[in-house]
Amino acid sequence: ALELPFFWQTPAGMSVSMSTREMQSKKVKPSLIKKSKPISILIPTEVIDYPKIKLGLMPNFIHSLDASNIHLLISNINKYNLKDLNLYTIHDCFASDYKNIAIIELLVKHSFIELYFQVDYLEAIHESFIKQIGGYTNLYEEYIENKKVKFVIIEKQDKKGKVTTVKYRVPNLPLFNWEIDIDKLKEESIIVTLSANIFFRVIALIKKK
Repeated sequence: ALELPFFWQTPAGMSVSMSTREMQSKKVKPSLIKKSKPISILIPTEVIDYPKIKLGLMPNFIHSLDASNIHLLISNINKYNLKDLNLYTIHDCFASDYKNIAIIELLVKHSFIELYFQVDYLEAIHESFIKQIGGYTNLYEEYIENKKVKFVIIEKQDKKGKVTTVKYRVPNLPLFNWEIDIDKLKEESIIVTLSANIFFRVIALIKKK
C-alpha cells in the first residue's frame, strides 16, 4: 500500500537495499557491423518496480541472514588465523576437506549462536521497518482490545480522479509460541564455546612450535 523501497541491516552489519527499478527495452544497432540486426537492451528507469520488490523481499531477506552466518564464519576464521582452512559455501550449505569439516561445523554453530541468541534480531528489524515508514509518512496510534496499534492514512486516486482516504494498519510483530529447551541450548552453547576455545588454544600452541 505504501509502495516504499526496503532497507535493512543484517545481523553481521551489512546494509541491504531493495529499490529495484522498472526496465525499459531499447533497440540499438552496432555501428561497427553494417549488416548486423538491432539488439534489445534493458535500461533502468527512475520508476521503482514495487511488484518485484514485494516478490523478492522475503527470499532476499532470508538470503541476507544466510550471508550473515557466512560473514561471521569468515570473520572467525580470520580472527583465529586459520589460513589453511578450505571453505566452500552455497547459501546455507558448507563444505571443506575431511580434515577440517569438524572445525567448520564448530564455527558454523558458534556463528548461529551469535546471530540468533545474543540479540532479538526480529524485534530489531521490526522496529527498523517502522522507523522507515515513519520517515515517509505520518504514523498514528490507537488502542484495539487494550493493545496499541500503529496505522497510516493514505490518499488514493482512482482512474476517474476521485480521491479516497484509506487507513492501513501496521502489523505487530507476531508472538511466536515455539518451545525452546533453554537448558539444552545453554548446554550446546557452552559445549560449542568451550570446544572452540580449546581448539583454538591447541592451534595457537602448534603454531608457536
